[in-house]
Amino acid sequence: GIPDTLAALFYLPALIFYVRFRREGGRRLLALSLACFALSLLCKETPIVLPLVVAAWELLFCEKGSLSASAKAAASRALPFFGVGPAYMLARVAVLGRVGWGHPAMADVPAASTLLTAPRALVGYLQHLVAPFNLSLVYDVPLARGLADARFVVPVLILSGLALALWLLRHRLRREHLFALVLLFAPLAPVLNLRVFHYDYLVQDRYLYLPSVGFCLLAALAWTRLSRARRTAAFAAAGLLFVSFGA
Repeated sequence: GIPDTLAALFYLPALIFYVRFRREGGRRLLALSLACFALSLLCKETPIVLPLVVAAWELLFCEKGSLSASAKAAASRALPFFGVGPAYMLARVAVLGRVGWGHPAMADVPAASTLLTAPRALVGYLQHLVAPFNLSLVYDVPLARGLADARFVVPVLILSGLALALWLLRHRLRREHLFALVLLFAPLAPVLNLRVFHYDYLVQDRYLYLPSVGFCLLAALAWTRLSRARRTAAFAAAGLLFVSFGA
């Protein structure tokens, strides 16, 4: 878990320095942001999604106009970060001889099976964020064997329900909520490439360090809204949370 911790310790300052750069100006802040991003990549691969996070921040908080024009402007501002990724890939190839890697234990597992198991892994990560109980070094995440397998169908139904809920609530979601969702889901994308893991370690809590930033932001936004509407209910919910997590 040490590399993942170090990656998080560099990933967050990289984002903070960039936001300060856009608000205060000064190339020094941009240089610090890029340096922290590069250092986070040298610790772990998951921070490679930071350019997408930066582009999302630009799109949600800075760019105005048509969607296509705003997307182009956001991508343009995130371009320096997109340049760090290929540099990291070149260094990876120089050291490892290749970009990708597959775990030897997964050599005989069909690619379709790992792809069908990805929704189950994603649901597992979300469950550990919301209710981090019965934590373990090893979690039982059996591989799905086909489209009719309950290990594929049930997680897809759960994720579809969450997506439907977000769609129904879209008019109540502010840009802060959308950015929190990007912070949550973007770092989970790389770890859904299950072929790089041993089949006994498809879900690992250390990969929640980065997504937890988005989850905590969502929790803070929910607390703010609830405390403004029903302060007593907000404190009761917070108390229940502390007691349950503490136990």
